[in-house]
Amino acid sequence: MEQGEEKKETLELEEEVKRFLDITWDDEDTKKSINEYIKYAKQDLSNLVGTEEIDFEKDILARELLLNHCRYQRNKDIEFFEDNFLKKIRRLQLNYACNDLKESENIEI
Repeated sequence: MEQGEEKKETLELEEEVKRFLDITWDDEDTKKSINEYIKYAKQDLSNLVGTEEIDFEKDILARELLLNHCRYQRNKDIEFFEDNFLKKIRRLQLNYACNDLKESENIEI
């Protein structure tokens, strides 16, 4: 992905997180917090799934988990995220495990 596309995707994700969290104002502290939420959510979900290849742009399940992870961070309830979203996290793990298997063995699933 080119730098311009990556910046556009980051801005779109930032705006989506703001809408999801019902943040209607715009200031630097809020922007910084949102970007930190996104960064931590991506890292945590990558660790939970076991891959750094999560496509948060195209994968709707991954995107939903990222948005909810940001919500839990904002509400200072992050310790409950994994338990409350375990089924969806496992589904995402399975999706990426199957994709890895297909790629490594060149098979159709």
